[in-house]
Amino acid sequence: NLINLPLFFVKIRLAFINTPEFKSKKANPLKAKEAKIFLNNLIKNKQVNNIRIAKEMYERKATELFQNHLNIQEIIVENGYGKII
Repeated sequence: NLINLPLFFVKIRLAFINTPEFKSKKANPLKAKEAKIFLNNLIKNKQVNNIRIAKEMYERKATELFQNHLNIQEIIVENGYGKII
């Protein structure tokens, strides 16, 4: 049974990939903005599921996202907006 829950926004860290950063020593704000727009277009106003939450190398919580059984991280990497770590 599906339960209708109110929509909410949450910031997450995507597991197992690096994407361009807005603020850091190696920041690339233009590429970071492009990657953010790509991700927003991919999932905005669509149902996504997280399959697991794990701690990544800096002990931050990260998740894998799926949409219709497609791995969002794989799509990001395949389109050149991220790299597997």
